[in-house]
Amino acid sequence: MAILLTATPAAEGLKPLTEARIFGMCQEPHTAEDIQQLANLGCDVIVRGISCAWHANPDQARERMAGKAELLHLSREAGITFCTMLTSSALFPEIVPPGKLEDWASRDAKGEMIPTGSWHQGCLNNPGFRAFIRDLGRAVIDAGADGIHYDESYSRWFWHRPIPCFCDHCCAALRNWLKEHFSPVELKARWGVENLDDFDYRAYLAERKLGDEPWRSPLHDQWWMMQLHTTYQWEKWIVDDNKAYARERYGRELVTNANQYQLTDLSAALTMESRVYDFVNIGTGLGISYRDRGQGRRVAVSPSLASFIPTYRMSRAHAEGKPVVLFLDIQQHPENLAGLPETQEGLYMQWLFAEAHLSGCYFAAHHRFSNYEGPLAPQVAAAQFLRDHAEWYEASRPLARIGVLFSYPSQIWDMYGRAWSGAPEFPSHSLQYYGVCQALLRANLQWDTVFAGDGDIFPQRLSTEQLRSFDVVIAPGVYCANDEDLAVLAQWVKSGGKLLTTGPFARFDGRHEERKTPAPAELAAAPNLDMDFEATVGPNRADLDLELVRALVEDLGLTPDVLVGDVKARLQVHLRRPAQGNVILADLINTDFDWEEGFKPAPSTPLHLKVGMKPGKVTLYTFAAPEGRPLEFRAGDDGILTVKLPEVQAYALVCLEP
Repeated sequence: MAILLTATPAAEGLKPLTEARIFGMCQEPHTAEDIQQLANLGCDVIVRGISCAWHANPDQARERMAGKAELLHLSREAGITFCTMLTSSALFPEIVPPGKLEDWASRDAKGEMIPTGSWHQGCLNNPGFRAFIRDLGRAVIDAGADGIHYDESYSRWFWHRPIPCFCDHCCAALRNWLKEHFSPVELKARWGVENLDDFDYRAYLAERKLGDEPWRSPLHDQWWMMQLHTTYQWEKWIVDDNKAYARERYGRELVTNANQYQLTDLSAALTMESRVYDFVNIGTGLGISYRDRGQGRRVAVSPSLASFIPTYRMSRAHAEGKPVVLFLDIQQHPENLAGLPETQEGLYMQWLFAEAHLSGCYFAAHHRFSNYEGPLAPQVAAAQFLRDHAEWYEASRPLARIGVLFSYPSQIWDMYGRAWSGAPEFPSHSLQYYGVCQALLRANLQWDTVFAGDGDIFPQRLSTEQLRSFDVVIAPGVYCANDEDLAVLAQWVKSGGKLLTTGPFARFDGRHEERKTPAPAELAAAPNLDMDFEATVGPNRADLDLELVRALVEDLGLTPDVLVGDVKARLQVHLRRPAQGNVILADLINTDFDWEEGFKPAPSTPLHLKVGMKPGKVTLYTFAAPEGRPLEFRAGDDGILTVKLPEVQAYALVCLEP
């Protein structure tokens, strides 16, 4: 690998990340045996490894890195790259210079320091704090790091409970934002701001008695846009500096990544980070959040209830070719996994591998995180299988005639009121997107994600090229949309495409302003399922699933491409075409799973596929039988291919060859 965690420049001719096939999670390795086990897994890159700079200042980070020198040497010999972990937001009194904690910590709308448990959060708008984080990165580079995982990189724990900062530097940043975007006449007419030179946003909130509810401020939209853009600006400044420092001082390319979290908790700030770092890191525990009839819920992720596939496809759609990786961020042996038989815990890990790779993404093999060590042998088998068949997984695309629109302009506004206030009336495009995708997965209706950027942080717009392959596009709760994207959608509808919306559609423009011009008539006339698909994130809601299937199949005339013969076989089928080779692949996931017994094998059943291909050979592969076995099949005159499946335990792959 090109990414060598030593002070020696990387070997010529090796390409960082583009040659990585197996990612891993090991926070943190303690012994030479750990390195050997990671080598047995075939790991190329450890996405979150040596944590020498977490809870550390630059001098402490250098000293701790030196203590890991032997392990880093062994990992280099094994061809394994570690992304050294540092924290770029958690402020402990003992790691900062005297008096700087009070200066650097985030402040609430009343000016009080915001604690987050045992530490405070730093604010990236503070030049002293961001220089400290820059220097922390430089310190681990001096100590030999070629990869850095910037933990808590976004400065304000957005994913769990957003902690907005209203420090003096943020107030100054808001003044600059307002000066840049609005004239004095607009400022006075819209918000009563007479003079920006002495404008104090905390005082503005206090005058309106909004110190405890800043999201109700008339200026809150502008404050949030400022926070989003400055977070992006300063994260990029830190990463660009560290990359340049490694290149200019040591002649090596620094690889960077950071935490992103489960889609239903994912804020626009975390999606934005895909523009900053070298690969997308979806770090998650085993729980997923959703809302059912306005009430917050959380459920453990299992094949029968929830999936990471919507997150993978959304991340892949906006990541512009960057690797997308999921790692398990779990501190202790999870209670759910601890209750499974040992073999079933291994099958669960293999299911995680399968979901990632069938999405064209990666699962980071879980070796060690704090006090939880993942089962090794089943992961070794899955990793070897995926390496041997890498050409089938990388850059593969779903054979899908349904597109599900993920709208970054809507996601920008998803979380700020809902998460801070807990009020159910705030919409969530992210939850609606996830719920619709879950319903499609359960119905075996093939789909892929279409991404709409904001034209700014994500400059890409919807294009006719993106939409060309779809017969139907579902817009789930897309309440904000830019005029340019609406024009492309309208042209696609005029050309025969069918749009289905759920909930409010294009009520606001991309800046959360009431639309000055209505949506094109072609889009305003689209059928709307005014239903709450947030509920499908968790336990099954059969009524919502059936309503969506009825709208697509009966009302819009979409013919399903997959039918499972035996209704008792709870098989999820994913059709895709790899970037290389003239084959079609059908990934089979058994969703008959519970936390007491694990997977209940799906019975032998016929699988009916409409793939536009008459294969000459059909082969079944599993992690346990990677050599493959031939399957019986029949190609009917009606274009339906019938394949006789054997029992499926957790995951199997069917390859259709001409």
